[in-house]
Amino acid sequence: MNSLHSPASADPLTEPQLSWQQRKLDLLSQGVSYALASFVDLHGTSKAKAVPLDHFEAMLAGSELFTGAALDGVPQDVSDDEVAAIPDLATATVLPWSRDVVWLASSLHLQGQAYEACSRNILIRALQEAELMVDQGSMSGSTWAQVFICYCNNNRTNMLRIPSAGGRVECRAADSACNPYLGAGMILAAELEGVREELDPDAPISLMPTCSAPSGGPRGGLKVLPLTLGEAIEASAADPLSLSLFGDAIADAFIDYKRTEWADYHGCVSGWELARYLQFL
Repeated sequence: MNSLHSPASADPLTEPQLSWQQRKLDLLSQGVSYALASFVDLHGTSKAKAVPLDHFEAMLAGSELFTGAALDGVPQDVSDDEVAAIPDLATATVLPWSRDVVWLASSLHLQGQAYEACSRNILIRALQEAELMVDQGSMSGSTWAQVFICYCNNNRTNMLRIPSAGGRVECRAADSACNPYLGAGMILAAELEGVREELDPDAPISLMPTCSAPSGGPRGGLKVLPLTLGEAIEASAADPLSLSLFGDAIADAFIDYKRTEWADYHGCVSGWELARYLQFL
């Protein structure tokens, strides 16, 4: 069985402003009757268990257990102990569409320890490393899809943009559908690797990288991001940094899942194929 944790323990991502007793009284005064202990699986999908608010203290201590082997996105064997969801009190949010329910982001624990294959724990580990090396900046995304691996200041077609005003780095290659914990953790880990190993990013690219050189290839010999899901999967599987950050359990499960997804994709006939090829029949 999983060991219960103190409901007053601090989460590395946030710091509670109120004690759990004060927060419970506040929630009761708002008419809240139920609490959701929610975690994000490796796909970025939210999963949760609901408890009556009378059970709030026990829930904060890790009473809500999940059998990973029975859930898609939590890599466990059938013989493994359940993982416990440990909620972060500071994330408590009353659902605007259901005012009697409060939602709390949670990290998974196994046998009293942070579960290695939990998306939120992966981000927490990256943040803890960052605190030892660099001050945290901010990152944001955009609507431009990138192809080449390059950076500059105000050129929004680069994979990485460092605005002239400074203060942040924008990674413009991330997809909004990705697992936010794994995505943020991966970007932060890459930044830390660059600082730790003093990697040279080469000169910034001020020209439009989407423009081709006379040969028809990328201008200036730029490296190209993976063009398909299949290429991205194999690049991730061969990347030591990804494997180190994720750990064996979630890395193996994530790669296996995505390889199956890519194979399934090739077994489907798309609307584009119907529109293009049916005209020749």
